[in-house]
Amino acid sequence: MRKLLAFLIIMLLLLPFTGCRRDQDYDLDYSLVDRDGSNSGNVEQETDPDSEEPEGEEEIDGSEEPTLEDFFEPVYVTVTGSSVNLREGPGTKFDKVGSAQAGDRLEVIYFMEHWINIKMQDGQEGFIAGWLTDAKLPQPDSANLEEEILEVVP
Repeated sequence: MRKLLAFLIIMLLLLPFTGCRRDQDYDLDYSLVDRDGSNSGNVEQETDPDSEEPEGEEEIDGSEEPTLEDFFEPVYVTVTGSSVNLREGPGTKFDKVGSAQAGDRLEVIYFMEHWINIKMQDGQEGFIAGWLTDAKLPQPDSANLEEEILEVVP
């Protein structure tokens, strides 16, 4: 048993001296190249200085920087209450800025514990009670109904 323990200790001590070394230099490619190897058009590929392509002829693409909407599909909720108030903040203390009717489909900006920050089809943003949508968020107690506290994570 002592021999096995001594062997394991020696192996653990030798482990940092094997495998990848710090002096190895790896070049990582962070470009946005599609899996099939084609450039998505949003990133200029580096050109080989020895290539025979004439200088000064750059490809003009006109595309803009990608945004989060380019990578993620929007999430929607459907109003289940008959008529639901749209408010400035996550609570009934906040002013009413609009309303939504049963069956309205609203784009989600983000979810909270009981409230949902949404964008209506006309572009208006606000908060809606999550328990009155098909998201079925829990209905808060009377203290949280008036105002939900938004905690910011540092």
